Amino acid sequence: MPTGLCIRNMVQFLLQILTVAVTVSLWYRQRPVFHHSSSITEFEIDTCKLCVPQ
Repeated sequence: MPTGLCIRNMVQFLLQILTVAVTVSLWYRQRPVFHHSSSITEFEIDTCKLCVPQ
């Protein structure tokens, strides 16, 4: 059976996990929405330049 100290450590650990989860959740909510699949990257632009005859 867990002792009082062990239970206290488990509760503190769970609170730390919950705090990190809420922080990350709020950070993601405040980020501007960018869809990576629809954006053109520098690599794609360079690759396209290689395909088009100049």
